Amino acid sequence: MTKPSEHSILEAALETSEVVADILMDDQVLSGIPVFGTVFNSLKTTNTIRDRIFAAKLSQFIAETNARTAEKKREYREKLKADPDASRRVGETLLLVLENLTDMDKPRLLGRVFIAYLEDAITVEELKRLSQAIQVAFMDDLARLLNAEGSPAGSQEPWMESLLPSGLIRIVGGKSVWSAVGDIFYEITPIGKKLRNACFRMGTE
Repeated sequence: MTKPSEHSILEAALETSEVVADILMDDQVLSGIPVFGTVFNSLKTTNTIRDRIFAAKLSQFIAETNARTAEKKREYREKLKADPDASRRVGETLLLVLENLTDMDKPRLLGRVFIAYLEDAITVEELKRLSQAIQVAFMDDLARLLNAEGSPAGSQEPWMESLLPSGLIRIVGGKSVWSAVGDIFYEITPIGKKLRNACFRMGTE
């Protein structure tokens, strides 16, 4: 079977169960997390529309770890084995968030956050915070955050206001006592910068 492009993965998953089989064969890291091992076993025996949609999201997520070198993947597996409790918590968070994502661009973004954790760029807590932030934020606003030049501070961009509930953006006061007193401005939070850094490690495309 010819593997579908990332732009057609959802449609392909809905049309054929072979996409699920491809995912099970492609994974080289996640199966080391017990909860994902259970999911993979479940996908082998179920074939509902919901399962296929989840498989499409899982395929996009797995693509990020599978794009790494064999040596990197070996290091990832060793990290997951070294701390079973942390791996369990990470796996549960990723699974629950993946299940609820409503944009097909988000699984790959989540995959990059997962890699940042595997490479010790973020902690378990930061991974959980970023996973939930990705879940609640509008993808177009996330893209603007990732593509913004520098680290915008004292900005009044509408997309920054929209990202407030995610925790990636926060409110700051006016720029000076002589101008813009009482106006509301926004800046990227430390955890928002962690998300940008996680994506810049591999590019934002």
